[in-house]
Amino acid sequence: MIIKKISCHVPPEAKQVFSEQQAMWNALKQCNGFLGQFGGWEETNSYTASIYSFWETLDDYRHFMEHTHDSIVEGTNQQKTYNSISIDLFERQFNLSEERDIYNVLEKAHFVRIALATVKCEFIPRFIYFQQGIWNPGMQQAEGMLGGVFARSREVENQFLVLSGWKSAYDHRQYMQSFFPSLLEAANPKRDVSFLVGEQFSIQETWRVSR
Repeated sequence: MIIKKISCHVPPEAKQVFSEQQAMWNALKQCNGFLGQFGGWEETNSYTASIYSFWETLDDYRHFMEHTHDSIVEGTNQQKTYNSISIDLFERQFNLSEERDIYNVLEKAHFVRIALATVKCEFIPRFIYFQQGIWNPGMQQAEGMLGGVFARSREVENQFLVLSGWKSAYDHRQYMQSFFPSLLEAANPKRDVSFLVGEQFSIQETWRVSR
């Protein structure tokens, strides 16, 4: 599975138009290998639109980019509504829960939390081991956790993405209060990570595209 991370900086006066045009991406449903897309306004910077799309294979994604992407962009005229855009591709390594796959998140999540970690190369195996052995079981105990993915950047060998979907922002806050502190202490990611940044947002329903 390929995860495409899109980040757009949108000036205040263009947010409404950007949002309306983001709702015009339903043509994605017709693309082979498309699994779903969602996005929202990042909580710590309300002028940053975070969008994630999911594809079965890299070939499916490349075919979309070569044959369909530009026509959708031209149809929405969305490129005129943001000051800058950054795009990153990740490849899924494993799910955060064996019982709750990404379709559960794509269809039911209303809140998303993402961690982007640049890991010291010599500690990558330990970082992955702790994700599977500490973080995943801990998150699975939290009420309202719908699933997610652990993915590796296709461009930067030591960059990883952890994306989890939640029924609500409240459920995520409860997890942060009740589970996160002990998991953080047990995993102690500061030993392994040289740079860590998080983002979170409530999903804008009009931006959600399901298969």
